[in-house]
Amino acid sequence: MIFSILALSTSLMLAPPTNAALIEQLPQCKSLEACDAVVTLKKRGSKANKALVEGLKHDKEMVRFWVCGILSETTPKAAFNPLVNALKDKEIRIRAAASFALGNYQDKRATAPLLVALSDSDLNVRFAAAVALGKLRDPKSVEGLMKALRDKDEDVRAFAAVALGDIGDVRALDRLVERLREDLKKEVRMTACVALGNLQNSRSVAAMARALEADSNEEVRAECAWALRLVEGAETRSALNMAATLDKSPLVKKAAKAALRQLDSAKKTSR
Repeated sequence: MIFSILALSTSLMLAPPTNAALIEQLPQCKSLEACDAVVTLKKRGSKANKALVEGLKHDKEMVRFWVCGILSETTPKAAFNPLVNALKDKEIRIRAAASFALGNYQDKRATAPLLVALSDSDLNVRFAAAVALGKLRDPKSVEGLMKALRDKDEDVRAFAAVALGDIGDVRALDRLVERLREDLKKEVRMTACVALGNLQNSRSVAAMARALEADSNEEVRAECAWALRLVEGAETRSALNMAATLDKSPLVKKAAKAALRQLDSAKKTSR
C-alpha cells in the first residue's frame, strides 16, 4: 500500500505540465527562443493548438502577446480567424503581434484586415501591418501601401516601400520616385531606391540615376548604385560608370563597381 502511494506520488511529480499550465507561464518569458514554456508548446505541435487559440482570449495581455508570437512560427490553420479577430484587440501590443503573425501565414485572406491595420491609430501596428503585407505580396494591397508611403512615421514609410518593391507592381512607381526625391529620412530614400530596382522597369532608372548622382547621403547613393544592377540598360551602365569613377565616396564607388560586375556576370550567364 505504501509502495503504491509513493509510486503514485512520484508519477504525479513527474507528470508534464498541461498545455493550459504552460500558457499560464508565458508572462514570465523574455523571448521566444529562451522560454521553456514556449519551447515546449512548440514541440507539442498540433496538440497545443487548441490551448494556443484559447490563449488569444486570455485576460492577461502578455499571455495573448506570447501566444501571437508562437502562432507566428507554427501558423496552425485553426488560429487564422482568431488572429484576424486579435487585430481588434484593445492593446496595441496585441494588434501589432497579430499583424506580424498573419504575415507569416502566406494567406491572402489576411490582406483586407491587414489593410485596416495599416490605418491603425498606433504607428507600431501600422508598421507591423506593412511588414506583413510585404510578406503576402498581394497586388490588392498596392493602393493601401502607396498611401502608407506618406505615413508620418518613417519606419512605416520605409517598410511600405519594401513591400511595394517585393510585390513588384508598377502602379507604385511614381509614388516611390516621390519618396526617393522628397523624403527627409535617408532610410526611406534607401528603401525606395531598392523598391524601384525591384520593379525592374526602365522608367525607374532615371530617378535612381539622379539619386545616385545627387543625393546628399552616401548610403543612399550606394544603395541606389547596387539597386541599379537590377535594371540592365545603357542608362544604367552610364550612371554606374560615372559613380564608379567620379563619386567622392569610397562606399559609393565600391557599390557601383560591384553593380557593374553583377551586370556583366548576368550578361555572360544569359548568353
